[in-house]
Amino acid sequence: MLMQIQKAFFQASDLPAQLIVVSLDRCVVLPGTIIIINLNNSFRQHIDFIQRENNGILGIVNSQNIETIKIGTLAKILAVQLSGQDVILEVKTVGRFQIKEVLTKNPLVVRFKFVQVENEQNNIKALYNTLCERFNKFLQLTGRQFLEGGFESISDRIDSMANALSTDIGWRQEILETIDVKKRLEKILNTLDLEMRKFETQIKIFQNIGKNLKNEQDKKILELLHQDIHKQLGITDDKEDDIAEYQKRLDSIDLPEKAREEAEKELERLSRMSPSSSEAEVVRTYLGLIIDLPWETYTEDGLDIKKARKILQEDHYGLESIKETIIENLAVKVLNPNARGAILCFVGPPGVGKTSMGKSIARALGREFYRISLGGVRDEAEIRGHRRTYIGALPGNIIQGIQRAGTNNPVFMLDEIDKLGSDHRGDPSSALLEALDPEQNNSFSDHYLSVPFDLSKVMFITTANDLYSIPNPLRDRMEVIQLPGYTQEEKVKIAEKHLVPRQIMSKGLADKNIQFSEAAIKNIIASYTAEAGVRELEQKIAKICRKIAVGIIENNSRGFKIHKQDVKKYLGNGQQCEQRLKNILPGVVAGLAWTPMGGELLYIETLVFKDPNPSCELTGQLGDVMQESAMIALNFAQANIGQFNIEDENFFNENKVHIHVPGGAVPKDGPSAGITMLTALISRATGKRVRDDIAMTGEITLRGDVVAVGGVKEKVLAAYREGIKCIILPKNNKQDIDDIPSEIKKKMQFKFFHNMIDAVNFALKD
Repeated sequence: MLMQIQKAFFQASDLPAQLIVVSLDRCVVLPGTIIIINLNNSFRQHIDFIQRENNGILGIVNSQNIETIKIGTLAKILAVQLSGQDVILEVKTVGRFQIKEVLTKNPLVVRFKFVQVENEQNNIKALYNTLCERFNKFLQLTGRQFLEGGFESISDRIDSMANALSTDIGWRQEILETIDVKKRLEKILNTLDLEMRKFETQIKIFQNIGKNLKNEQDKKILELLHQDIHKQLGITDDKEDDIAEYQKRLDSIDLPEKAREEAEKELERLSRMSPSSSEAEVVRTYLGLIIDLPWETYTEDGLDIKKARKILQEDHYGLESIKETIIENLAVKVLNPNARGAILCFVGPPGVGKTSMGKSIARALGREFYRISLGGVRDEAEIRGHRRTYIGALPGNIIQGIQRAGTNNPVFMLDEIDKLGSDHRGDPSSALLEALDPEQNNSFSDHYLSVPFDLSKVMFITTANDLYSIPNPLRDRMEVIQLPGYTQEEKVKIAEKHLVPRQIMSKGLADKNIQFSEAAIKNIIASYTAEAGVRELEQKIAKICRKIAVGIIENNSRGFKIHKQDVKKYLGNGQQCEQRLKNILPGVVAGLAWTPMGGELLYIETLVFKDPNPSCELTGQLGDVMQESAMIALNFAQANIGQFNIEDENFFNENKVHIHVPGGAVPKDGPSAGITMLTALISRATGKRVRDDIAMTGEITLRGDVVAVGGVKEKVLAAYREGIKCIILPKNNKQDIDDIPSEIKKKMQFKFFHNMIDAVNFALKD
């Protein structure tokens, strides 16, 4: 993102004691201009220092003959843009400096002296006016553009004229080292007169020859003559070589008609610009993008279904629904190579393998893989690019990703699509619609690229923690695959097959005979992690491996087998406490909640006491929907008090009711706690306890129905982890139990109810 640093200003007090210097190839920059500098990733670490310690001031010199250069150009950073592995600086050149001593060479740091320029010299006014008059004629003659205004001194203005006049490195360095304004004026005026005579002679020659042109062959002869005249006049420079190189590269690649027209137009513009101008740098960057994009470059899909299935099984344990979906898409591709694949959306808690599955899919298909994270993206330009009229403009992340992937059919992962935002800069989710819609993405429009690009061959995969945070238009375009989390048995298998070997290898312990017992892994899972995925589990295994590495270095020991009792020695005391309460009191009931991190137990606590003003109080940061569920539960209990065998018919009318959900720092919302709240109220009124191994979930209505809820698999897995033996569910959620692993279904009891009263009476049964 472009960060405006500050307005360009320059005072002697701004100068640092030492100067970090940037060396540029084939270019000498004079004071009084604004330029764009592209630097590689190695310079990124110095940017913060320059801004913080050097007031944004840096030096610029030419890389040729760097050992002999004594005068360089001071510049102040206006803006910084971090683009992948590159750093793009927008700087304003503000003066000259003299190199006194080279302190380090990488980076180039020098002790320097600021060069003061005497501008107010009475004997230069006439010479300056003559230069201005002839320079304006030169601009008219050549058709070049020159920005007027913004110059604080005659020295700055004539330096800007020199910037526009010639690209010869030696001459520009000579102008830079000429401190005296009058001498500099004379040198610039002499060069200006010479350049004008060259162009006037050139124009006369072509006017005379052009009269006799009759056919294409004559025009070709004129073109060759044009090149020869340039050589004879001594005005051949690197600019023409660059133009020829760009033309050669454009001719060597297959481009769509519109892309070629735009590239040729920009190349023509570049031929009329000064190579050192900021606008020329923008055009060169754009042409580089046009040339680098894989318009017709693609990788052949690996259509061996057996091999693809083997790769998916090797890389991931479980996740069968995703694997089958990939195999199905691959089978369709075999039968119909032109078929458009589905856009997959992996939804699940962190650490379940959504991102790594994308890499495995790319490996199974033999495609390139590219990933971008959309978390926190609020600017539409991040997706669709900036228009090239803006300083520091860049293409959007999608076009940049295609460029870096090097093929037009990569597996392209849009990570954390549920965390897209929007503000005054636009709505990124709307910009994504065009990219993800199979009916539109064959002509995706990027503002920077400004010509259509075909994304129809790209396999887009998205990931999210919360499906309902994704805007509906985006969700409609994707095939959603839920990844609810892993059971303890699955985590043990994943650790044994993937996590432990990977950490042993990455920590350099491959030849040290390191082993983890199954009991040790189960202990880590139960006592040191609380997650649906395996990310935290891998972190704990990595920590143990690091401690083993220390023991090997210090004690030269070999051969470790980590047993259950050893885990505490490496990880300390277990940090995770069971959520499940034992011997719970009347009025307290275990509910089940869904979060983007997976399922969890959620206890509902009730308190009833005499109060002259009976009312209902709700605490625990409950959202509007959850508050409504509490009111439905209370009113239903009052209206049907006789069916619950409550002796005092005015129990709820004459007492104050307080409903609390622990974890007050965490906002909670949703309708699925309705049956739990009703059961807690009736438990408090009757004095009957609910068994501590029972948990429940379900929305309730005033009709007395228990309505289906979502996230059943995640909730069941959470209950299983906490030792819950029986779960009460809405009858309409019965089909969701098919998704529960068979080993869990064998160890748990599921009770399904459509009627609220039946559900409560079962929970309170002795």
